[in-house]
Amino acid sequence: MNSHEHHVTPTTSGHGHDPGHPAGPALPFSETDWAEFKKSDKGAGGAVVVLMGAIFTIGLLLYSVIAYLVLT
Repeated sequence: MNSHEHHVTPTTSGHGHDPGHPAGPALPFSETDWAEFKKSDKGAGGAVVVLMGAIFTIGLLLYSVIAYLVLT
C-alpha cells in the first residue's frame, strides 16, 4: 500500500450505532459556514494574486527607471 493511501475498516464494536453512544463529535461548522469559508477563501486568493501582480509591476517600473537613468 502506498504511504499516501488510507484504508478505513469499519469496526464491529457497536459504538456509534445506538442512541447511547453518538457516532462521533458534532461538527463545529454547518454546510452554510463551509460554503462561506470557501467563498471568502476564493476572494482572499484573488486579492493575493492582485497584490502580487501590483508588487511585480511596481518593481518592474522601478527597475526600468533605474536602468534608464544608469544607461543615459
